[in-house]
Amino acid sequence: MVILVIPFLDSSSEAASTKAEIEALKEEMRQMQQQYKQQIQQLQNQINSMEGQREEANRKVYEILKKVDDPDKWYNNFKVGYDKGLYFKSSDGNYKMKFR
Repeated sequence: MVILVIPFLDSSSEAASTKAEIEALKEEMRQMQQQYKQQIQQLQNQINSMEGQREEANRKVYEILKKVDDPDKWYNNFKVGYDKGLYFKSSDGNYKMKFR
C-alpha cells in the first residue's frame, strides 16, 4: 500500500492574493484607458483648432488674390513691354505710347 502525502495548501489565501492582483491590474488598465481617452480628446481639439486656422488663412489668401486679380483694376487695363522701344498700351488697343 502506498500513501501519498500532499502538503496542505491554503488555496483560499492564494486565490484572494491572485484576485487582488487581477483587480489591481484591471484598475491600472482603466486608468490607462482614461488617460488615452483624454489624450485623444486633446489631439482632436488641436486638430480642430488647426483646421480652423487653416480655413481662416485660406480665406485671407483668397481675399488678397481676389483684390489683386480683379479685372476691373486700372493696372489690369494696360500692357507694358518692349518692342524696339518701351511701350505702354491699353488692353483694347485704343491707346499706345512708345519710347525709342
